[in-house]
Amino acid sequence: PFGFAEWASPRLPGDDGTARAAWISAATQEQARLGAVFSTYFDANLDGDFRLTDKPSQDALRSAITC
Repeated sequence: PFGFAEWASPRLPGDDGTARAAWISAATQEQARLGAVFSTYFDANLDGDFRLTDKPSQDALRSAITC
C-alpha cells in the first residue's frame, strides 16, 4: 500500500479557484486510479500559499474524500 503525502497547488493569479479545483479533481482521481490508500493535502502558507481559501477548491477536495 502507498499514499500521497503533502501534495498541493497554489492558486494562480487570476484564478477564482475554478482552475485549481479542476486540477484537484484530476489529481485525486489519478491517485485513486493508482490505488493510493491515503492522501493528505498540504494546506499551509509556507514557501507559497497552498491554503484552500476558495470555495471551488474546498468543494473539489471535499468531493474526493471518502470514509
